[in-house]
Amino acid sequence: MKNNIKFIFILSIFIGPYLSFGPLYIFHIVMVLMIGLILLEIIKDNKINMGYLNKWYMTLPLIGIPWMLFTGFWSGSILHTLTYLIYFTIGLLIIYSMNYQNSLKRDLLNYVKYIKKILWIILPISFMEIFMNFRLPFSASEYTVWQSEPTVFWGNPNNFATVLNLILPFILFSKNKFKWLIGLVILVVIYYTNSRLNIIAYLIIIALYFLYENKKKIVYFISIGAFSFCILYTLIEKFRLMIKEVMTEFIGIIETIVEFVTMSNDLHVFDSSGVRQNLMLHGIEGLVNSNLLGVGAGASPLLHIIWLGEEGAMHNFWLEILVEQGVMFFIFFIIWYSYLIFKNYKLYRINKTQPQNRIAGAISISLIGFIIGALSPSSTIYMLPMWLMFSLALISIRVNTIKE
Repeated sequence: MKNNIKFIFILSIFIGPYLSFGPLYIFHIVMVLMIGLILLEIIKDNKINMGYLNKWYMTLPLIGIPWMLFTGFWSGSILHTLTYLIYFTIGLLIIYSMNYQNSLKRDLLNYVKYIKKILWIILPISFMEIFMNFRLPFSASEYTVWQSEPTVFWGNPNNFATVLNLILPFILFSKNKFKWLIGLVILVVIYYTNSRLNIIAYLIIIALYFLYENKKKIVYFISIGAFSFCILYTLIEKFRLMIKEVMTEFIGIIETIVEFVTMSNDLHVFDSSGVRQNLMLHGIEGLVNSNLLGVGAGASPLLHIIWLGEEGAMHNFWLEILVEQGVMFFIFFIIWYSYLIFKNYKLYRINKTQPQNRIAGAISISLIGFIIGALSPSSTIYMLPMWLMFSLALISIRVNTIKE
């Protein structure tokens, strides 16, 4: 019974936006069931187990709740702040509900199995969307159905590509004989999402996998990379344009910094890169004007009203945190995030053969890939698979360092 609820819980994290009744996701209902399991354990043990909060990496995220409430005093919109705080709190509920369970090692292995099973639901649907002009009702959004950009459960191709890259390392570290075929299929799907930054994230993930496993295997990476490039090049000729646009986007980031330092605002606002540059510029200006305290939780969209005529997301998760929460909170978050990456990497290096250690390696690479992938969606604060990855990272650390 418990395992069934946990599987449904993981499934709801991936399909939550699709199965919903207005703002109420099926995930929210299943989340209540997960909390119910915890309450049953509390009743059974006749005590609340707070021991798992005695480590700094478990308690640090909780700082976000009072700080975000505090920023509401100057955010300019208490509604935006409370909405953002609700998203953040639900993310924390995922983390702490998954970490409260008694059988962490078994749960960690099961959660990864569930993610792989869910991938077998996602990929067929994505191919139907690409090649058969099929669309789930939620996928039929303004994101160019006629261009065959798959979205599956996320309604946005950038979000979908980011989620695929979060899953990819778990396939690479598995014992599946067809993992490279699956990896190639994921590459094709990401390509069709037209998410340029996620193609870069994909290549980084593949490279890191070979470096983690064995540096001598880098020749295989080069071979597979060249093979993949040829497939993409022959699949659609515009691949060359995609690479050019990616380079333009990165150059645009540098240009934005220069524009800010020189106080020049002569940016091209009508192309994708230009829009992102202006979003970045207005965000940095807002941060400086707030004395580096941040413009307030959820308030960054308000910075763009004068320029865009409407609210606009930052389209950069890391800049969103910096601009909204301020420099101090951003530093704390980066320290926490970096710890999850390096600690899981160290745990993987201890024993590369144990399943839980290999999962630690996959988590580490997944979080590194997400650094680039998170630049693609408009925002990831309510991207539930991201919070799932944080949960797995913390469970992995506890499983490998604490005797149950």
